[in-house]
Amino acid sequence: MARFRLITHVDAPVEDVYRYVTGYGPDGTLDDATVQEKYGEILEREDAAILVREDVRRYPEDDPDLVTWSCTFEYASSRKMEAVDSVWADRSDSFEAESGGTRWTVRWNTRIGGLRGLVQYAVFRLRTHRFMRRDLLDPVKDHFASSGFS
Repeated sequence: MARFRLITHVDAPVEDVYRYVTGYGPDGTLDDATVQEKYGEILEREDAAILVREDVRRYPEDDPDLVTWSCTFEYASSRKMEAVDSVWADRSDSFEAESGGTRWTVRWNTRIGGLRGLVQYAVFRLRTHRFMRRDLLDPVKDHFASSGFS
């Protein structure tokens, strides 16, 4: 299986970054509207875990493309999102205190191995990681920079 990883430093406390990224606070998940905004339709909810269904279609005019995620939270250190009955890659986020801020690491474990996995890894390293950094990591860094944490 191919594994991908992105790492960034966010100039804010671990608890703040964790809550902003995951929507999960020290007392549990935020309200249903926030969960639906960040994850999709809630199917089940139990303690530090939720089962959600997300529409991952690329364009609004495309047919729905539904993925079910099993999400588990360990405040304020990690979140795991496992794709249920899907070829989508599982994702894990980890948050660690680092140099007065937070080291945020995002890992994806794909279900593709062999030559296809190797090609997927090469494309990620050569091209996709820049878009993922721009669309996933940079908005979080920008949010905290504009909030006066930097």
